[in-house]
Amino acid sequence: MSSSDTSLKHYPVYILEDRYSGSYSGGSWLAVSNATRFEPLKNLLLEDHLFAKNNTIERSVYVEAEANGDDLQAKQFWSKPPTWVASGWTPSEALSNLYGATS
Repeated sequence: MSSSDTSLKHYPVYILEDRYSGSYSGGSWLAVSNATRFEPLKNLLLEDHLFAKNNTIERSVYVEAEANGDDLQAKQFWSKPPTWVASGWTPSEALSNLYGATS
């Protein structure tokens, strides 16, 4: 698979700074594959979230709420993260790790 094929497979990618600077994720930047795809809600606290729809939530919003939530949420999220999110010490490294983890 060429690098452009890999990029398109993950589009759109959402890159954000890790609230905890890598304490739980192992990197200070996060990359989310297919950021607008909806995922099932796993946390009842998120059900009333503005972006929740039919018991689902956009991946980008889910990561912001869970991986960058409180300490307990972040620790639980990063104990077994989904394959569609990766971390790195730079935005480029997070993106490379995402491409490597899901290619």
